[in-house]
Amino acid sequence: MLHVRDGDGPERVLIDPGALDPSGLTTLDAWRPSPDGRLLAYQLSEGGNEESSLRVIDVDSGELVDGPLDRTRYSPVAWLPDASAFYYVRRLPRRRCRRTRPPTTAASTCTAWAPPETRTPWSSGRAGTRPSTSAWT
Repeated sequence: MLHVRDGDGPERVLIDPGALDPSGLTTLDAWRPSPDGRLLAYQLSEGGNEESSLRVIDVDSGELVDGPLDRTRYSPVAWLPDASAFYYVRRLPRRRCRRTRPPTTAASTCTAWAPPETRTPWSSGRAGTRPSTSAWT
């Protein structure tokens, strides 16, 4: 359970996996507040599968801003200093992953989050492929 306190006020529950899933199979894996504290990026694993989904909420209202973004297990989150966007790692879907011999680390792409009207996803070389950088605007 993740609590937040507004100034000197009382604590309040911001994220409660138990309330989201009374069966107890949902866990809060990680979270990272934006530098200004207005937004929170957090990861939940649902159904006991440990495959995190990334979500972004507005801390004041608790409203979902974006997500869920799947395939973000063990993904670090790094906010830009002005909190306008953040970076995270997203694994490729299983059907697109290439097996190499010997096995390498899980194939992944890096994606930048920004408000939908300004999104610019990018990716940088995947495990088992030649190094490359791509961008879409």
